[in-house]
Amino acid sequence: MISQSKSPLDATPDLSFGVISGITITHANSPYVGLATTYTKSFLVESDIPLGGKLRLTFPANRVVVDTTTTMTCTVNGASLPCTPTFTSGVLSVVITGVCPTAICVAPITYSVLMSGRIKNPSSVPTLTGSFTIETLDSANFIVS
Repeated sequence: MISQSKSPLDATPDLSFGVISGITITHANSPYVGLATTYTKSFLVESDIPLGGKLRLTFPANRVVVDTTTTMTCTVNGASLPCTPTFTSGVLSVVITGVCPTAICVAPITYSVLMSGRIKNPSSVPTLTGSFTIETLDSANFIVS
């Protein structure tokens, strides 16, 4: 027997991604090409993050380059947390774990993330396109916000 339902499927409550707002991005050494830099991203997550949740911060293409002489460190609201940078085709993506290690992080949540090491400014000033992306993930890397 095949069960059918009308289209479009009516589901309650509506499923949607959470909202991240109030985003501020600052970086050091902004006028200097080819030098190490740090980035601080501050933002408000307006939906709960599940137990084991993570943050993923992605830079636009060619905004930063890899610095192989250092290791990246990530400080979230004053606490050092494990972070894994990945560079692919000029795009840096950083996943920060340990954000909600023992319980659900209940919204609203304000974060200030300082990333240092492993990144530096490009050696010239390229035309920049694209956007910074901030996402919250569950433990299986599905996007929450």
